[in-house]
Amino acid sequence: MDAPDQVEFWTKAAWGDSDWYGDVWLQHVVPQSGTNIGPGVPFPSNAQGFTRIGATVVRHVFADWSVVAGLAGTLDARNVGYATRFNIGFVHRLPSWSGVQL
Repeated sequence: MDAPDQVEFWTKAAWGDSDWYGDVWLQHVVPQSGTNIGPGVPFPSNAQGFTRIGATVVRHVFADWSVVAGLAGTLDARNVGYATRFNIGFVHRLPSWSGVQL
């Protein structure tokens, strides 16, 4: 069986300046066909739909380094596990080469 079709919607609101960046986002996936997980139901045909919400904050700390933190969670789901995630990390801005900023 083929994997079911789905329609995906994303929306994001963000703000930033030279020291801070922040955003909040919403992801909504709607399956257009497919089956539910159960005995004897092949996995590729399972419809997967969910609504997730999250936020990210970035703080420039020094030179080319920033600290990033994020939080996201599943609000509603079909054949997808409910999960909450938290992440934290460092971002390093690479130098530009020949006028190309990476």
